[in-house]
Amino acid sequence: MKYPLTVLSDGKCAICVLQINYYLKKDKHRRLRVADVSKPDFDVQTFGITQQEAQQYMHVMDASGAVYKGVDALLAIWRAVGYTAVARVFSFSILKQLLVFGYHIFAKIRYKIPFFKTAGAIHCDSETCQWKGMR
Repeated sequence: MKYPLTVLSDGKCAICVLQINYYLKKDKHRRLRVADVSKPDFDVQTFGITQQEAQQYMHVMDASGAVYKGVDALLAIWRAVGYTAVARVFSFSILKQLLVFGYHIFAKIRYKIPFFKTAGAIHCDSETCQWKGMR
């Protein structure tokens, strides 16, 4: 995997924005970049996926152009921010299957999860949410 990673995130999903904000804070080597798939000027074709796919599951593209989806995207992010041991543990078959199962449930209900604001971590207006440290 080659860095930086471009993380496709849904800026209309408050809990997704909180999650990305957390990873950006942990990204001491600045390996992550964020692209908001909910913005009108986002070019999904660059990533070889549809707009629906981009908004349904998290995607990550590395510097070589390889695209990771869902749990594989999450594992790539964990490795990038230094959670390599955690990524390694959840890469094992049974644990990865459990993570995939939980991720699919989360992806389907994420807009229904009550949003809780935390001390200015994000700002949401009627259109999108913004995270601090976006790059």
